[in-house]
Amino acid sequence: MARDERARGDRMDGTVRPRRDEVGDTAKNHPPQSYATVIDPEMAHAELRAADEELRIQQREIEDLLRSHRNRQWQHERLLGLLPTPVITTDAYGVIATVNSSAASLLGMRIDRLLRKPIQVFVAETDRSALRHDLSRCVRQESTFRRVVTMCPRHGSPVAVELIVAAGRDQVSATEVTWLLMNPTEASGGREPGGRDSMVLALSELTLIPVHTVDPWQTAHRMASVSQEALGTGSSVTVAVGDPLQPEVVASTSKRAQQLDWMQLRCEEGPSASAGRSGKVVRSDDLVHDPRWADLGESTDLTEEHNVVSAPLVIGDEVIGVLTAYDVEPAHLDPDDDVVELLATATAAVAHEMRVKAELHELTENLRTAIGSRSVIDQAKGIIMARRHCTADEAFDVLAQMSMTRNRKLRLVARDIVDAASAPSHDGAGRGRDA
Repeated sequence: MARDERARGDRMDGTVRPRRDEVGDTAKNHPPQSYATVIDPEMAHAELRAADEELRIQQREIEDLLRSHRNRQWQHERLLGLLPTPVITTDAYGVIATVNSSAASLLGMRIDRLLRKPIQVFVAETDRSALRHDLSRCVRQESTFRRVVTMCPRHGSPVAVELIVAAGRDQVSATEVTWLLMNPTEASGGREPGGRDSMVLALSELTLIPVHTVDPWQTAHRMASVSQEALGTGSSVTVAVGDPLQPEVVASTSKRAQQLDWMQLRCEEGPSASAGRSGKVVRSDDLVHDPRWADLGESTDLTEEHNVVSAPLVIGDEVIGVLTAYDVEPAHLDPDDDVVELLATATAAVAHEMRVKAELHELTENLRTAIGSRSVIDQAKGIIMARRHCTADEAFDVLAQMSMTRNRKLRLVARDIVDAASAPSHDGAGRGRDA
């Protein structure tokens, strides 16, 4: 009986041990000089150094994005300051984070005294319950709502205000709520197209766009549509993000605008390209026959006149796109008229946030990959150390040898070991065979 047990043990040892000690047996069967050639730990260390460098690069990209985020905040605050409409931003609970001078004037307090106060304290008690319910749903669904409430300034009489509220996420995934405090008559559409009220509402609506996480093409189209509404129904607007001649995203409000855009792209000249290169507003009362763009006029069979105003989308010192308005009212061709430039300022803030969100998403995915690669290598080392009762350096040498023997990257070998260790075995121990 004892001899039978030993025989079975020898046979089992002969089948299991070679797989379990694949690396150890290989090392023992090679002389020292050959062993050094097979392991080549320098290559494996180089992989780790490359992973560390990748993480450092990602860290620098994070710092760049943070600077870009601060730049966007500055641009957003600048836009709020330009608006004659009261605008307030809060957290998910209504605690005030930013407020422009128009809102401070309406509420009868200095800007610094309003910060960190809940906006609900300025709403009449009879409206607070419904407002809290709307705000909760708006934050939960990252949506918008409108409600007419009575605001109670610190000094002065109560005033009816239509709240236009939108909730979304900022670049660090914190909830941000934007509140427009509109005159109910202006907000309900009682305004002249292209007039002051249209301009005020358009600028206000542009401040709401960044809080929504939507497709870039939809965002660009919304920016163009809002700008057209401000300029009047006879106009057409194109928003191009990136180089005007090679835009990343472009949206137009009419086929006429698309045709005029295409003419400029084909000739590689025109007001959009000029505004993008110079960083200045470009105006023309006759696009097709303007001598500044001779090739443009010669390459088209259009005979009717089309005036145009192109304004660069500027963030800091960088031009990130162009807003071009065709067939605008003659008053907007006056160099002293800043309507299109104001729309471009607001659009630039939206386009910048759209770009930052895309970069942040890409960076997050890259970081997840880089950190995951380093994490799986450390896990594999821990598994080898536990099974072989060796040091971290010895475990890394084992990983290096397995990488060379199998002609697979170190992180892929590490993943094999972790997956094998996680997979259930016949005896329930979950022990992999690769290490």
